Amino acid sequence: MDSLLFILPIDNPASLYAMLFGFIFISAFGLPIPEEIVLLLAGYLSYLGFTDFFTTVIIMSASIVVADLAGYMIGRYTGDFIYDTILGHFEFTRALLQKGKKYMDRFGEKVVLITRPISGLRFVVPIMMGHFRMNAKRFVIYDIIAAIPYTLILISLSYYFGSVVTLIADVQFIKKIILWLIIGMVAIFLVKRYIKRRRARR
Repeated sequence: MDSLLFILPIDNPASLYAMLFGFIFISAFGLPIPEEIVLLLAGYLSYLGFTDFFTTVIIMSASIVVADLAGYMIGRYTGDFIYDTILGHFEFTRALLQKGKKYMDRFGEKVVLITRPISGLRFVVPIMMGHFRMNAKRFVIYDIIAAIPYTLILISLSYYFGSVVTLIADVQFIKKIILWLIIGMVAIFLVKRYIKRRRARR
């Protein structure tokens, strides 16, 4: 990771923030750099003192939400065109979209909570939600709820254990931990909601 410092504008914090923001935004649309790597790099730069920790967390969280919102808008305004001209001609993609719609109709915008740590799905879900006309305001709210702890955990790991740059090798393990934490929070929310409804019926 130290070799990256030679190609980054480390003497200009504003440029670093802008570059990291851009990396996250572009990674959401196919840049071959995993989002987790960018977040770990952001935390490492804060560990070295080139950027401020809390500012980094805020900017990285904002970049994730902005990128997801852009994906949502793409799905909302071009989804029908893409489906009619490309995706709708293949049985596999039709079945995949139908399955995705089934889950989104069932769980709504909460899907973003579970798919945040999953690389492939977190790219597709915002586009599909826009395509299926899910509520934009609720989508953004749930996306913020998912993005902030996800960003904070990854940046904190690299910040507080900055000397352990081998954290990058443990990205998959870290993602599993975050995924199970999110699943646990969603499960607790659903159980509480179920108990509340049952009491209301009584």
